[in-house]
Amino acid sequence: MGARSEARWKRRCIERAQARNGRARQREVLRSWRAARAPTPPVGGPPSRRVVRAWMRRADCDEGATVLAQTAAYEMDLPEHWLDDETHWLWDEALRVSEEEQ
Repeated sequence: MGARSEARWKRRCIERAQARNGRARQREVLRSWRAARAPTPPVGGPPSRRVVRAWMRRADCDEGATVLAQTAAYEMDLPEHWLDDETHWLWDEALRVSEEEQ
């Protein structure tokens, strides 16, 4: 047996073993027990900071950060407690965007 035929024989043996192991792994996965998935959180919560910032940049509001934040809250149906909290990021973004426009 020459070197080439020995390499072919070795390659065929390896391929057969890999195929056999692959089928065994597939059977094992198909027969395994799986727990039910946890329920996914509802889609459509409040928008992210990035989305709000992008909306503020597109908005035509030259009246200041307060009006910009209130308009965003109304138009995007944001939670009202965001406007009540003066440390919320909504106010930071409104100020940042209004300063960019000047």
